[in-house]
Amino acid sequence: MSKPVSKSAESKKEVIKRIEYLESTLSKANIDYYIKDSPKLLDSDYDEMYRELKSLNNKNPELFSKESVLFRVGSETKQSDLKEITHLFPMLSLDNSMDEQEVLDFHNRTSKNTEKENQYVIENKFDGLAISLRYENGKLAIAATRGNGKTGENITNNAKVIKNIPQKISIKDTLEIRGEVVIRKKDFEALNRNRINENLNTFANPRNAAAGSVRQLDSKVTASRPLSFYAYTLVSKNKLFTKQSEIRDFLIKSKFDVSQDYLLTNDINKIIKFYRAQEVNRDKIDYEIDGLVLKVDSLDTQVELGNRTKSPRWAVALKFKPSEAITTVNDITLQIGRTGAITPVAELEPVLLSGVTVSRATLHNKDEIERKDIRINDHVIVRRQGDVIPAVTSVLSDKRSGEQKKFEFPTQCPECSNNLEKIDAVTYCINDLCPAKITQTLEHFVSKHAFNIEGLGSKLIDKLFSANLISTYSDILKLSKDELMKLERMGDKLCENILAEIKKSRKITFARFIYALGIRHVGLRSAEIITSELHSIENIHKASIENLEEIKDIGPKVAESIKGFFVKNIEEIKELESLCDIQVEKKLSNKLEDKTFVITGSFNGVSREELKKTISAQGGKVSSSVSKKTSYLVLGDDPGSKYEKAKKLGVVIISKEELMQLI
Repeated sequence: MSKPVSKSAESKKEVIKRIEYLESTLSKANIDYYIKDSPKLLDSDYDEMYRELKSLNNKNPELFSKESVLFRVGSETKQSDLKEITHLFPMLSLDNSMDEQEVLDFHNRTSKNTEKENQYVIENKFDGLAISLRYENGKLAIAATRGNGKTGENITNNAKVIKNIPQKISIKDTLEIRGEVVIRKKDFEALNRNRINENLNTFANPRNAAAGSVRQLDSKVTASRPLSFYAYTLVSKNKLFTKQSEIRDFLIKSKFDVSQDYLLTNDINKIIKFYRAQEVNRDKIDYEIDGLVLKVDSLDTQVELGNRTKSPRWAVALKFKPSEAITTVNDITLQIGRTGAITPVAELEPVLLSGVTVSRATLHNKDEIERKDIRINDHVIVRRQGDVIPAVTSVLSDKRSGEQKKFEFPTQCPECSNNLEKIDAVTYCINDLCPAKITQTLEHFVSKHAFNIEGLGSKLIDKLFSANLISTYSDILKLSKDELMKLERMGDKLCENILAEIKKSRKITFARFIYALGIRHVGLRSAEIITSELHSIENIHKASIENLEEIKDIGPKVAESIKGFFVKNIEEIKELESLCDIQVEKKLSNKLEDKTFVITGSFNGVSREELKKTISAQGGKVSSSVSKKTSYLVLGDDPGSKYEKAKKLGVVIISKEELMQLI
């Protein structure tokens, strides 16, 4: 008779089984992430499973071999034909801190182990592809991906076509500059739009797009993608610097882009405050970050603290709440915009994403649904990027149960039953009398950058339209107290406030007037350009398509759209003109023509908006961000990060008084 299995033996078997599952899942995730550039496991799930495996290793070290995922960086598996490169020093990964307490724990450990108060540097943790750039005798010689930490793939030819990677530096030693290749959010959106128009598969997120672009065998493909490199450290066999902050200064002087969000301090409370602020502001940053990196500043102290097998003891990643999650598509509905564009929207099982509960996500268009094969009841990965509505990035087809239903895109408008028309990748309702289109255009008309009528929100616009009180723009400006009081829950005070806002809105700049019309392809910037050249509604109406195309930065699509809109709607436009006091801002001269300005800080006695108008009136262009194309940075008091970036790029920095001298 066999002996019964003890509870401890059963428990050991369960632990071994769990370890095997975690090792297998994380190994596959590493291959998907580092090699295939197509992650299937959410970052948050990976982190949670990795921490569990680490905990099991601490309790059962005898059950782990040196080949464990815990002791490997990246993946050993190679998929491409790119040759291997051995790094000067291993490219280690970072341990993660998932909350403020773990940040404090890291600080307490470093303080205890060094027996002193340490200075730290903290900056953004880029969500891109980690690469290493080797410079020999001051010239870029070799570039490689992180790979398994010891060796990576040779991407030298591809690195040389990334525009913001310097080909030369001042130091002649052999050294490696490390950083991340990313694609900015706006560039990523434009890249996917172009791929949709060319009937190509879209990228799930900027990180995948950047990684796939860098690991091309043909550098021409890499050169065609909007890639940026951000440096974060430098390593060499000789002692060139004593502090991490000195390395950052050198990188900036050498024309490398670095994290604009940065803190150097020994105050742990300031670090935690910075951590909280960056998590709130992450969507406003123009590239993807998934946390912050906290490092001990002194390089000697870094050596003193040393490294574990896979990660340094002197640095830690401060992770944010996940920006993507898995949820279910409960239904697919259609949203009609003011131009008649039909946008399919996924109605989701509510899920928490970056601290916000998300229940809807854009599916972009009919082709995107078909390309990704998104079905009702599918399990999907949803990603929140910037301030835009979240998007469904991929489908977990292996979770399908047979209950999924394909979505049939209608041939008729769900609102007015008019036939739909597909133009490029977008499906449109072309019926100008479609109720959904009309209400959307009316909402645009009263919006902040148009007539800016406070109190007239979407719900009130819908009520007024349903009551047949408004159907055109001029109807809004002619609303009376008697008409408004017909609506339910409309009191005297609210009515008076709305009428006062309508009266105030009638005094409007010409550019905002044109923008408010909702002409397809005409944003506020285009409206400013057009009105600075053509100083009246009559001039725009008389202008031919060819005349409009002659205006700088106005292309054929915009010109055709403006001409078509004015021909069709001239009576309504003239009616509006008669109701408004339009402020025509004529261009006074061409003194600042072909010059691009960025304004930062505050100015005594004048607002930034007034400075912008002054520059535009002299033919100059005002941009919201600093780049190599910026001609001047107009500097005020308490400037932001634009000042540092302008200095780094060598942009000419001038005061308000110097701007006036230019004029």
